[in-house]
Amino acid sequence: MLYKPDHRAALELLKELMPHGLRTESIHPVDAAGRICARDVTARAPYPPEALSLKDGLAVELTSPHEPGRWAPIRTGEPLPQWARDVIPEEDLDPHKMTRREPKPAGTRPDWIRAGQEYEAGDVIAARGERLRYPQISQLCWFGCDHVEVYRRPRVQVICFDREPQATTSLVWLRGFIGSYHAAIIREVRVNALDELKKLDDDCDLRIVVSDEAPGRYNELKQLASRSNPPHGFDMRVWKMALYPCKHLGFGTLRGVLTLVFPDLFFKTVLSAMMLLPPLLADWVHRPLLTLPARWAEPPRLTYPLPCLVPLRLADERHGLEVIATKLRSSFSARFASKAEANVILTSPPRLEDEFEAVIHGRLG
Repeated sequence: MLYKPDHRAALELLKELMPHGLRTESIHPVDAAGRICARDVTARAPYPPEALSLKDGLAVELTSPHEPGRWAPIRTGEPLPQWARDVIPEEDLDPHKMTRREPKPAGTRPDWIRAGQEYEAGDVIAARGERLRYPQISQLCWFGCDHVEVYRRPRVQVICFDREPQATTSLVWLRGFIGSYHAAIIREVRVNALDELKKLDDDCDLRIVVSDEAPGRYNELKQLASRSNPPHGFDMRVWKMALYPCKHLGFGTLRGVLTLVFPDLFFKTVLSAMMLLPPLLADWVHRPLLTLPARWAEPPRLTYPLPCLVPLRLADERHGLEVIATKLRSSFSARFASKAEANVILTSPPRLEDEFEAVIHGRLG
């Protein structure tokens, strides 16, 4: 059992213990809102299948600039005749000459769309790893797609020892945090004694343990894990971490399911979850973390040693992604971390124009 590994080593071991890829399921696109696409969905045929008019007006042949040749009335969305080479909207039409009143300015958008301009056969409509939203879903339905393969929602089981306020607070916060970062099925289980662990349902992909009685409760778990034949199938792999303020932290497997034992205090649970869960969940459903350039308006002053988690906010989305460190009173502050738009773990003081992997969740997640 490892004792106090650094964050990188702990995260790598966690990834080894995580299931390698979630199982997939096939569902109708109508039911796929918010789900993660597990396989590219491609267009079966070009779209539109033929040239279409974008305006009410005339479809014209244009044999010469002053001679329209053949012409025919056309409505928005109707296919152009095979001989037509342009569409003249009603508002631009000279009814006496059946031509445009004025030449069309160079660089303006055409008034018709060619066949296959939106999608060629084989073009990707919904990409693997993409969160399906209603615009993509409407396109899938338009193309006659009757099923889409998505990743099964992660099943997360939150085990709450005791019924004290801190444990309940941590449980409620975890439910909201996990639910906002990725679509997941979250089940809460309350237990009063370690013997009740054998009653847990194993139909889950991840377990999280929260408690009010650490380090006492953690010592009990550690004693269980240190036995040559631990009861209930609890196998502890890591005890604590070399990362402040996450002291009381352990994880391993409980009957083959990855199990994280989070700290006793609420702010430690918040920081532990933000440091460990987003990279795991992003890797789980094949969605890479974003790399953002940092512009440090003022380096955060930290009471406790680095490395630690630094909360970030986006300075101005209209002019690109610029990130500013939120002023942090101490590395034990959960208030700023829980309100942050992004978070990053630093191993040294920040420098101007640093680049780093930022964990994006909540509004942008």
